[in-house]
Amino acid sequence: MPDTIESTATPLDPRERARRRVQEKAGFYGHLAVYAASIGFLVMVNLLTNPRHLWFVWPMFGWGVGILFHFVGTFVFAEGTPLQERMIEREMRHAPH
Repeated sequence: MPDTIESTATPLDPRERARRRVQEKAGFYGHLAVYAASIGFLVMVNLLTNPRHLWFVWPMFGWGVGILFHFVGTFVFAEGTPLQERMIEREMRHAPH
């Protein structure tokens, strides 16, 4: 078995990469909008039905963790982000020739 992993995928053209990034970002913003609307609804239901027991914080926290991971995947570690580009450049410098 070889020591290196070689990619057989062909690089995407810049327009296709941009289209994919736009889709990823739009997916995140859609997820964020649904989260905000849903949590707003849950807050309203909670405060109108049982204001002494604030249970809405649990779904807000749990779903918020999912939003955080979606954000990180979209804006921090996604293809073409500065962090990923730096990591690729570092790997290329340290790769055996």
